[in-house]
This record gives sequence, C-alpha cells and structure tokens, in this order.
Amino acid sequence: MTESPAPLEIPFESHDVLDSTSSEAQRLAATGRRAPFAVMARMQTAGRGRRGRAWSSTPGNLMMTIVVPSRIWTATPNLESAPIRVAVLIARHLQEAFGIRVTLKWPNDILFAGRKLGGVLCETSSSGATIGDLVVGIGLNITTAPGLDGPDAVSTISLMDIIGRQNSRIPELQVIAHDLAAAICNRWPELDATDLPRAFEAYAIQAGHFLVKDVTDAESEPDAGQQGLEAALAGRDAALLKGIDDAGSLILEGFKFGTMARLTSADHSWRWVYQERPQSGGAPLMVADVGNSRIKIAFWKSARDAAPALVQAFSPDEMAAVPTQEFLTRIVADARDFQVICHVVSVNADNFALLTRAAAVAGIHVLSVSKRPARLRSDYSWEEIGADRVAAMEGFLARIEPGARGSEKSIGMVVSAGTATTIDVLTFSGRHLGGVIMPGVTTALRSLHEVAPALPDLSGQAAKIGSAGVMASDTRGAILGGDIAMTAGAIQLLIESAQQSLGLSLQSSGDAVANAVNTRVAFTGGHGRAVMSGFKRLTSQRCDLEWIEALTLEGIRAMVLGG
Repeated sequence: MTESPAPLEIPFESHDVLDSTSSEAQRLAATGRRAPFAVMARMQTAGRGRRGRAWSSTPGNLMMTIVVPSRIWTATPNLESAPIRVAVLIARHLQEAFGIRVTLKWPNDILFAGRKLGGVLCETSSSGATIGDLVVGIGLNITTAPGLDGPDAVSTISLMDIIGRQNSRIPELQVIAHDLAAAICNRWPELDATDLPRAFEAYAIQAGHFLVKDVTDAESEPDAGQQGLEAALAGRDAALLKGIDDAGSLILEGFKFGTMARLTSADHSWRWVYQERPQSGGAPLMVADVGNSRIKIAFWKSARDAAPALVQAFSPDEMAAVPTQEFLTRIVADARDFQVICHVVSVNADNFALLTRAAAVAGIHVLSVSKRPARLRSDYSWEEIGADRVAAMEGFLARIEPGARGSEKSIGMVVSAGTATTIDVLTFSGRHLGGVIMPGVTTALRSLHEVAPALPDLSGQAAKIGSAGVMASDTRGAILGGDIAMTAGAIQLLIESAQQSLGLSLQSSGDAVANAVNTRVAFTGGHGRAVMSGFKRLTSQRCDLEWIEALTLEGIRAMVLGG
C-alpha cells in the first residue's frame, strides 16, 4: 500500500501594507525563495487583476498570492485549465470550512447569490521548454463588501454577510489565508483531467442558464478568440451555457441559431444573467415547485427583489386551462425583453410534463434545478433527500436575519404539510440535524377510511384539523383530533430532541423562557396553515411560529442564485 505524501509546509508572510502581494511574491522568487510559499497583506496600494486592472483592496478582506511549485501544477494535464482547478479547490475549501457552496463563474470569479465574493488570477512564465511556478492571486471579501465603481461594476458580498457576523466559524484573517494556501498546494493532485469538469460543475453556474453580453464594457478588448466567438454566435447578445470541455474551455450555444462555440479567453464580455449589477434593474426570475397535487409558480420581476411579484398555485387539471395560459403570458410580458426560464424542482414527472407543455405554449423554457445547497450542511444521504426538502430549508435559511445567522444554539424547523408531511430540523448556522416524513393530513384521513371502511372518509375536511380537539365526543371529531395530534406530537418531539442534542434541554421554567427565542418553526404546504393552528393550540412549547406560503419557492430561488 502506497503511503500518501506528507503535507507540504507552506512558508507564509503576512504584511500590513504592500503595493501588491503578487509583486512581492515575484520579488521574493527573484531573490531565490523556493515555492511553495504565500504572501498576504491587510492592505494593497497597487493590487492588480486581469490586464493589469486595479484590484479593489479593503482592510479586513483577504488579499494573498500563493506560489505553487512547477513540479506540482505541471504534473497534471491540461495546464491551461489551472485557473479552473484553483477555483474548484477554493470552492471546496470554503464549503468545508464555512459550510457554504459558492458559485464559480468561468473561469475565475467566485459568486454567492449573484454577487461577487472574490476572484482568482493565475500567472506563470516559461523559459524555452521549462515552465515556471504558478503565481495564484486570490481576493476574497471576508468582512466587507466593497463598493465597485463604473457603469459595468458588479454587486459584491462578504463572507460575514453570508454566514453571520457573530459566527464563531470565522477565524483570524491570517488563519484563513494559511489554510487556503495549504489546501491549494496539498490538494492540487486530487483532481485529474477526467475529474475536473465534473468537479467544476458541482460549483459552476448550471448548464442551461443564459449568459448575456455586456456591450457597454469599454475596458474589454476582445482578443482573436473572442472575436471568433462573436462571429460564431452571429453577434447576438444572449447565449446558453452548455458547460466546460476537458480542456477547461467554456462551451456556449447561440440562443437564436443554436450555433456552438468555445470560449478560451478570460477576457470576454459575457456575464451570467443573474449576476447583480448596481446600475441595472436585474433580470427576472421564475421558479416552480411541482408537487403531487399542486404546481406552484412564483415570478420576481428582478431576481434581486426580496418578494415575488406573482405567486399562483394550479392543480394538474388546470395547467391547460385559459387562466393558466393568461398567467404565464403575463409573466412573459412582465419579463420585458428577457427570455424567461422557469427553474423547477419537481417530485412528480407527470405534473412536470404538464408544466413543460404549458410553458412551451407561452414561449418559456423549463429547466430542472440542480440539487445543490447554498447555506445548508447535511449528513443526510444527499442522493435520498428530496430537492423540495432542500429548497424549503434553503428558503428558511435565506430568511434568517443577518444578526442571527451562524448561531448553533438557535433551532429552526421546517414543516411542509402536503401529500406527505416532512419535518426538518436545522440550526441557524445551516446544519441539518435530521427530520421525519409522515403521511400528510389528507393522506392520513383517506388511508384510515380505506383500511377501516366503517369509519367516515374525512379527507375533504382536512382544513378543520386546525380547530380540532384531542378529547372529542364524536367519531368525526376523534378522527380529526387524532390527525392533528399525530402531527403536532411529532413536531414537539423533534423540538425536544433538537434542544437536548444541542445542550438546550429544558431544566426549569426559567430555561423555558430563555429557550423560547431559540426555536423558530416555519409552516408551508397546502395544509401548513391548518397544521400551524392545531400545533399552536396543542403544544406547550414556547417558540416562534410562522406561516410562509412561498417558502419552497423562495428556496428554489436561493438554489438558482447559489451559492
């Protein structure tokens, strides 16, 4: 058995002020400093990015350069894909260290929720057949989201904005830099040529999304490769993202004519349609939650808006009806000149097909959302957990106030009451503790009648469980009371189990008051409001209860925007 090589020690220099960490690294290399090593600064006076452009420098954010030895980075094939390899290693480290999944915009931008979290710049030199060390410049917004100037500026976000300023998982800046340098140098060989496209796909903008051309980008000077791309795409200002090839090139498809083209240069004017820009209104966003009995649709006139402009639910039988087509036509009209994509999470293939046909009539593209987390961390088998459950939890996490994010002592619970009732427990830091799946309100009432025909079928009276008691004096009341008691009891049991596992078990009435603010339960789904009413009447737990009709739809939006 071959032993793994010992981890490399990464010599590390930290400075208060430098002109540029990249320039300092090159000066050190010129004096004989051997790679690997890393340089960071708390402030740069002349930071630079691609084509020598100024790199924004804000105190409290990470500005560093890592020099990767030639023997490491050239040992892997497709050397031109080095920026993608670096981006994947950074994304993996951020997910492991901070529990967030960032979005990688090819080849070197690091985004979260459509806003820029950081960037990567890779440079190298060669002498004849000898290829030099790889100089990797990294900028990450840790404490501050800097404002960027100019008509083409993009919106920014910081790590503290994402996971909470009180979050204990944010170490000192120097520790972040050292750990990141070690991760890149030591984990470089993990990705071979066949793994890289798949590894990048786990964090990249999902294939099927639009890229739009920033025709106002005066700084961008197209090289020959970009000019060829423009010709191949027939000068149109929108293209469909298809993914990357084995060499790390971006594959685009012209939207109007379906022409395929490869993008090889990082200097281009194509931007993800959902990447925020302060100077623009933002692209519209449409999502759908396709369940077993209802198809719920939400539309935001701008993806950056907090609340959707339109929310509507349809039964499968209504999908071909005139009101549904009128609703979809209104979305297309409100989208202005943007081509609408409906981003879908579905648990029912037949209903997904109904939505696809109705959307096609209105000229709307339908795209299944990849089941990828943004803030959620879970030990649950990822292959088994439903995308609808992931979406509901992401919706809950996105709603947590910035000051409360990151708490491991605050419990969240998502109760989705539909055909089945799912109850998931998580902390405000995004850690999924687990959950249960049980028969939904209507399902339980119908099933009871089916196995015991002498009992009445009360499936049409599910809304009454919100006012049902548990000490009924007639059969109908007893059935309804039993239904809500089963669901309310499961919720209460899960709250108590979560409190105990986090060291918040109630020891006295004083503890109960202290813990009251630490538990928040969000109800959604067709019977969510009735279940909330019933639970509120029957429980002894002190916790915040909230009915959120569009919670899963909001979570799908969070999954689309990323990470």
